[in-house]
Amino acid sequence: MIIDAHVHVELYADKEDAIRRIEAHAIETFAVSMDPASYREIQGLAGRCDLIIPSFGIHPWHAHRYRDRLDELDEYCRSAPMLGEVGLDYCWAEKEHFPSQKPVFAYFCREASRSGKLLNIHTKDAEEEVLGILKEHNVPRALIHWYAGPHSLVPAYLDLGCYFTLSVSILGDRYGSDLTKIIPPDRVLLETDNPGGYDWLYGRQGRPEDILAVYEKAAELYTMPTDEFRAQVAENRDRLLTS
Repeated sequence: MIIDAHVHVELYADKEDAIRRIEAHAIETFAVSMDPASYREIQGLAGRCDLIIPSFGIHPWHAHRYRDRLDELDEYCRSAPMLGEVGLDYCWAEKEHFPSQKPVFAYFCREASRSGKLLNIHTKDAEEEVLGILKEHNVPRALIHWYAGPHSLVPAYLDLGCYFTLSVSILGDRYGSDLTKIIPPDRVLLETDNPGGYDWLYGRQGRPEDILAVYEKAAELYTMPTDEFRAQVAENRDRLLTS
């Protein structure tokens, strides 16, 4: 099984083509959302492709719009198989909206703790605060998306039971590649963050099958045969979702 654990599938310009590619390569796709509108669109796509798993979240860039409307999110959280993309962002978000991010993220942590659903988490430049909030709310299933924070915090995340994704950055970035030295192979999933992830780094619109190159590179970094590594990631996925 091939898994892409963080995709904004509704942002593909040609959604029909994206679905064809997902099905052609049998890529189980964790389709994260930014807000209710994007989640509803993802639900529609998931209805046409069983490999797309819809995930409901409020991205930290949009948290200020929902800080005082959290009750409107309850039904989405109850119906969604997974939760995310959620978290904190002190890098790219507008500074005036930073205070709104914590209560929204805490809301999703409470929901994840209550329901046991997977939480797909954004941590940019807020890694220590995210760690503290996860500890406070005892989130049982946390997937740290495209981690780019201090390596020194990784053991504390692992101690909490968190899993990490390795992203398309490992195809050309020393920092991302070095994470394989401190994150054991039984605690990783892989992602593209497409369609924008590949484009942001390499200047070409992302495609679903980009995840295959991430698998190849990650297997190389972990010095594992590709088939063995694929099996390990599939086992990680099963453990994360069912344990």
